[in-house]
Amino acid sequence: MAAQDAWGQIALRGKDSLSPTFLPPGDKSKSDPLGQRGYAGTAWWKAVMIENQGWMAVGYVGSKVLV
Repeated sequence: MAAQDAWGQIALRGKDSLSPTFLPPGDKSKSDPLGQRGYAGTAWWKAVMIENQGWMAVGYVGSKVLV
C-alpha cells in the first residue's frame, strides 16, 4: 500500500530509452512458415524514485494450502 506521492516514476529520455519492434505480416520465418502473423511491440526504460518512505507499507501474506 502507498499513499499519494509516496513514490514517482521518471521517464528516461534519449536515443536508447525506447526500443520499438515491428515485424510485418508476410515475412516468412521458421516459426511462421506462411508469414501469416505480424507483431508490434516496444520496450522502454524508466526509473522509480521513493519520495516519502513513511507513506508506504509492506504486507506479508501467505497460505499453507493452495486450493
